[in-house]
Amino acid sequence: MREKVIQVIENLFNDEEFSNIFNDKMSMDDKLQCLISESMYALMLVTTLEDEFDIEFDDDEIDFNFFSNMDNVVEKTLMRLQYKRK
Repeated sequence: MREKVIQVIENLFNDEEFSNIFNDKMSMDDKLQCLISESMYALMLVTTLEDEFDIEFDDDEIDFNFFSNMDNVVEKTLMRLQYKRK
């Protein structure tokens, strides 16, 4: 499931809309951190994950730390999936 979350994020970041704010030399973590200043794109990432995995993040989960690195986004997504299954 971890790989699926990463794949969804990578696919979104390869979308033409996102390519306008990223450069080829940026790591996935750099791209996530860049989203903090691009609220529309940050929202697109969150809603894409929610739609793809049929989950809903609490508002207080979506903060600067959420976008700090790929592992954090994946872990929070996986936690939501576990919570959903209970």
